Amino acid sequence: MDNETWEFPFTWIIGDISEDGNMTHATVLVINVKNGAEVRSGQVRALNGHNFRIIFELWTLDPLTEDLMFGWNAGGSPRVAWLQIWFNATQSLKS
Repeated sequence: MDNETWEFPFTWIIGDISEDGNMTHATVLVINVKNGAEVRSGQVRALNGHNFRIIFELWTLDPLTEDLMFGWNAGGSPRVAWLQIWFNATQSLKS
């Protein structure tokens, strides 16, 4: 509905991480959302483990074409909604 707000809890787990020079590779990144869906990433990487990000996009079903579309139409104008979450994955310093 117009002006409706949706919230859903999610968790993410970095299942495997490795370093190659100054690049940090998260070879398994699992995202679990409320409805039980699980998204597994392939190979993602970040410089020194900083500025990884997860992007959520709102896709809707177009009632005319019955295809998924990024965003929705509101009053004849296309609208989109997305969110990004930045995070770091660094190893702790050993003493």
